[in-house]
Amino acid sequence: MVACPQDLRDLIDILTTITWVTSGHHAAANFGQYAYGGYFPNRPTIARTNMPTEDPTEEEWEKFMKKPEHALLQCFPSQLQATRVMAVLDILSNHSPDDKYLGEEMEPSWAKDPVIKAAFERFQGRLKELEGIIDERNSNT
Repeated sequence: MVACPQDLRDLIDILTTITWVTSGHHAAANFGQYAYGGYFPNRPTIARTNMPTEDPTEEEWEKFMKKPEHALLQCFPSQLQATRVMAVLDILSNHSPDDKYLGEEMEPSWAKDPVIKAAFERFQGRLKELEGIIDERNSNT
């Protein structure tokens, strides 16, 4: 059974976690996938055969020493398998043309309530500050 929030701090923690997971964490996990995983030798999603073990048979060792690249190519995914994964990673790594970004647009009903509108504008301002901090940190690497 999930415990209910007991106080304001619990609610803040829950909303902070939801906001992080659905924004920064999601972006970090998704949008860089193709750049790394799209080149399958970086991270093959399947091994079709086992790589030679530390104690191969004489026959396995001879085959491996004759053409080590053959063992690697046999292990890698097929062209079809690799292409499918590349397509999925490409989709996951791209932004939708109708993406909505955190703090970008105020809900029309919020604009009618001055308290909610002011809170949203403070939130939006804080997001801009954080964006500046992140951009500065990224430029110093």
